[in-house]
Amino acid sequence: SLVKSIAKKNNYYLVNIDANLLKEGEIGGLPVVKNDITIYATHYKLIEINNVLKEEKYKNVILFIDELNRCDHTVAQELMNLILNREINGYVLDKRVKVIAAMNPSNKNDGYYNSQYEVVDMDPAQEDRFVWINLDSDIKEWIKWAMSGEVDVHDHIIEFLSNFPEYLNVPNSNESINATPRSWERVAKAYNVYLKNTEAYSMDIFYNVVKGNLGVSIATDFINYIK
Repeated sequence: SLVKSIAKKNNYYLVNIDANLLKEGEIGGLPVVKNDITIYATHYKLIEINNVLKEEKYKNVILFIDELNRCDHTVAQELMNLILNREINGYVLDKRVKVIAAMNPSNKNDGYYNSQYEVVDMDPAQEDRFVWINLDSDIKEWIKWAMSGEVDVHDHIIEFLSNFPEYLNVPNSNESINATPRSWERVAKAYNVYLKNTEAYSMDIFYNVVKGNLGVSIATDFINYIK
């Protein structure tokens, strides 16, 4: 969401690559022999970048690589080659392309020693190539975003979280499902559907949707609040 906002604000074209969905050799391209010369097929996301820059509608492109530390080591190596050397198997990344990567915290990071994320840690030499920005949730920023009109968040949800700000992000809950800013966005969408279709969906159905996003205790408090 933050990268989308940056792209929109600066009129950059955004290309997103989900690293954890890539297979070995996919971003580098499969080898093809042409006129006795081995060339590599270009990944469609990289072709998209070239096509956008040719149109000259956008001066710059943001290449956003998500889940960089949740992919296979071989895939990460291919992506690092693209990030660091700005080239992979003959494809050269244009200088107008800005690269941003997102990673989940590792249990070796400060404050995340009990983290349960399944990540593949980079070696220190790779980590040294990045500028690191740690993001955390902030109830004031979330409410500001919820009231901005970018998404349709009902006043009931904004009021509830204003009264219970500790419920926005509960990473250390003992429940199997923990509330996050992302899960609250899903609840906001579900609440709008429920309010428009109260004849089709019972409160019990909506409660189960909320419970599946936020956990039992917070879902119970929220349902009691809107009742």
